[in-house]
Amino acid sequence: ELNSKMAERYGKQTLEEIVNEKILNDQIKKNGISVPEEEVNSEMEKMSKPYGNPEAFRAALEQFGLTEETAKQSVRQSLGFKKLIEKNYKIEVTEDAIKSFYEENKKTTYKDKKIEEVSAEIKDRLYQQELYAKSQEMFSNIRKEAKVSSFI
Repeated sequence: ELNSKMAERYGKQTLEEIVNEKILNDQIKKNGISVPEEEVNSEMEKMSKPYGNPEAFRAALEQFGLTEETAKQSVRQSLGFKKLIEKNYKIEVTEDAIKSFYEENKKTTYKDKKIEEVSAEIKDRLYQQELYAKSQEMFSNIRKEAKVSSFI
């Protein structure tokens, strides 16, 4: 009964997640993109720093229903997708864009800070925004092109 209710309630959503994951992995593989274990470990280390110690990080992962291995798989896929986007799109953050963003936010976010102090942070933020926009565009296109038949 539980399985039936869960399939009824979450079946389509779960199927979509599985299909999207498979499509994404296929595109990463098709484009010859690989993510070395060192990159995954480095990213995991960055993610764990705010937690202070490995035990606290593992506890946080458990709260999200993840093991360290499933988190690594997710990180590997995210890094692969990022490389796929960077391979297919040129993402460039100009000095003008940095200055403009600084001017728009200097009274709030960057109060009492000079542009030289926050330029790298702004550049990274703008890069991440553009990367996100391109990822949405690219995945939408990939999903449209995929031939998926569902029998649910």
